[in-house]
Amino acid sequence: ERTATNSASFADVEMTAHELYALPSCTLAFLEDSLGSVENFLVNTISEAFSIAENQGFTNGDGTANTPEGITHFIGATGSQGIKSVAAGDAAAITADELLKLQVEIPTAGRASGRYMMNSTTLFAAMTLKNGQGDYIFRPATQASSDGVLGTIWGRGVVENPEMADIGTGESPVLFGKLSDFYVYDRIGMTIVQDLVTTPSRKRWYVRKRVGSSVLTGQNLVALINA
Repeated sequence: ERTATNSASFADVEMTAHELYALPSCTLAFLEDSLGSVENFLVNTISEAFSIAENQGFTNGDGTANTPEGITHFIGATGSQGIKSVAAGDAAAITADELLKLQVEIPTAGRASGRYMMNSTTLFAAMTLKNGQGDYIFRPATQASSDGVLGTIWGRGVVENPEMADIGTGESPVLFGKLSDFYVYDRIGMTIVQDLVTTPSRKRWYVRKRVGSSVLTGQNLVALINA
């Protein structure tokens, strides 16, 4: 015989897929007379623009105005998706001790695979911090990483995200934890429909993509907030 053990509880997480689209066009004569591949240029440019817009939404979106729920949207939220925060002692700076404290604010399981996430300005500030022996706490990566890790702080990887806030009053410049607990949902990948019919003498490209995102569980994530 076995007695029942404690079981995990589950809750629904609903993600809305939001649409990105582009609708460029140009004359057929321009396409015929161009020396380069205009179509490839347009597709590559749109793809880059989509990537920038997606990262803005995945970081700071609030689920309204056709944006997904970004990871920072869950800082201070209640329930299982909420991300806790640690207050920095200075509104215009971060310290080595504060970055270390982030690690102990989450469970050991999440800490083991934890990553720091910050923008380049904050990363530079972190690079100048030293431990009690006068050694820099940032250790640059010796080779390129497939998951974007640039180096380590207090033994944990660091990834750069340009959409994270700068250090400043009331801002959240640093996130730490199991970043894979933030889920990106690609409902439909980038699709391209070519249109040579609607407008005579012109070609149009209808490009669209539908994506959503949400924190699945916030217990393995923590944010540093400047007071």
